[in-house]
Amino acid sequence: MKLKDLFCIFFIVMGLLFIWKFGNSHDVEKISEEEANPAWQELLSAYKNREDVAMSIVGAVDKYNISSNRKLVLSVVTAREKASLITPANKFNNSQAITPQFKLIQDELNRALAELINVLGGIPEIEADDNFNKLKFRLREANNRINYALAKYEKTRGATKKNMTTSFWR
Repeated sequence: MKLKDLFCIFFIVMGLLFIWKFGNSHDVEKISEEEANPAWQELLSAYKNREDVAMSIVGAVDKYNISSNRKLVLSVVTAREKASLITPANKFNNSQAITPQFKLIQDELNRALAELINVLGGIPEIEADDNFNKLKFRLREANNRINYALAKYEKTRGATKKNMTTSFWR
């Protein structure tokens, strides 16, 4: 065999390997997206749940007519309204991530709620209210659910990116 024939065989084999690997990468991407969608939906649901709990807390506090803390209540309402306006797409796609603006607004809502709960904790009649204590517990659960869903989403998203970038070399 001539050297030219060996090069030709080598390039044909390499081309076939390339086509075989490239064809498999599409399957990896599809599987990864199917795995990421439930994590994405769980995360969006967790954020929505916290927004609902925030409004329940505002409603529970409103019945006490605490004018000195009205600014805090308004900050929670405003942050909740902003959070409900900016929502990522309902369907996950591989190019999508939580935008910095979405995260910033969610952090703003979390801070406003934490500050309101902290201040209201010093008012004995509110602290003695069973409904308020149940709402504080629901808020804690909602935040834990967000943290869990976010970790799960980021883990899935990391696996998706890894699968997409390394699928050719597997």
